[in-house]
Amino acid sequence: MLSEILLNFYYDSLACLVIISEIKLDINSDMQTVNKPLARILLVDDDPGLLEELRDMLVYQKALVTKIEVVAMAENGLEALALVAEHQPDLVILDLEMPELDGIATAKALRRHAPDVRILIYSAHHDRIDLHAALDAGIRGYVLKSHSRSLLTAIDEIMHEELWFDPLVFHRMYAKTLYEGQTWMASLSPRERQVLTLMQQGLSKTAMAETLAIGPETIKSYLAHIRTKAGCANLTELKQKIAGLNPTQLSH
Repeated sequence: MLSEILLNFYYDSLACLVIISEIKLDINSDMQTVNKPLARILLVDDDPGLLEELRDMLVYQKALVTKIEVVAMAENGLEALALVAEHQPDLVILDLEMPELDGIATAKALRRHAPDVRILIYSAHHDRIDLHAALDAGIRGYVLKSHSRSLLTAIDEIMHEELWFDPLVFHRMYAKTLYEGQTWMASLSPRERQVLTLMQQGLSKTAMAETLAIGPETIKSYLAHIRTKAGCANLTELKQKIAGLNPTQLSH
């Protein structure tokens, strides 16, 4: 009799342990869901049908680490700017070609007014902007609509402070940037190349003038011509543009 009582007590205790373990697993699972990073997203495209498809794809996705909430949708850049101010999303997925305000202009406006918002281009085109223009506009990623399966990966990378560009897009953007860089540098005179090389080395205008044995005003004139050829609004942009160049690129 005593053995039966002890045996029943053992099985009852074992059942309680199993139930407690299951409860702990459920709690841990719920906590992991709660602690999942949340990406609040604004979708922008001038095609209403595509917006609906994109929203459904993101809302019902299961494979992504980042939890997604589509907070709003816009059909043009101006509407997008207003919705960003209202909803303060973490990420804006943006088409390039839209009426009223195109993707690049919208991205630049977002960088000025909402610098913390991440920007991902979702476009059918792979050759519309160069790499510098994309990065200067604050764009963190670029996915082709024909490669929509990459969109979830791109979102996750961007939400973890990484960049993600479709390989085809990156190749075309880099090639375009390289070609345009060679074009404006090819137009420089030998003296302008000397001035640009000294600028890259960090010399002041006065030091450049002393090194080249010419007047400071002449240096200013050279820099103005170089800036115009490079398509830079000011000397700060020019310094940024040449910062990553190999010195041999400036001297030939």
